[in-house]
Amino acid sequence: MLITYLVKMRKKDFGQRLREARERAGLRREELAVKLGVSVYSIARWEQGRNKPLPEFRRRLKEILGVDLDT
Repeated sequence: MLITYLVKMRKKDFGQRLREARERAGLRREELAVKLGVSVYSIARWEQGRNKPLPEFRRRLKEILGVDLDT
C-alpha cells in the first residue's frame, strides 16, 4: 500500500515538473506534442501522472525543455 502511494506520488511529481518546465519554455501542449511527435493526449496524461513517457521521449524532453525531469 505504501509502495503504491509512493509510486503514484513519483508519477505526480514528474507530471508537475513537466508542466512547469513546459510553461517556463513558453510551449503549449500542442507545440510540445508536435516537437516530440506524440499526441496532445500523451502530453496531458504525462502531466496528470497517469502515464510516464518512454526513455526515448524523456531524453527528448530534456533536450527540448533544457531540464532533467527525473531529478
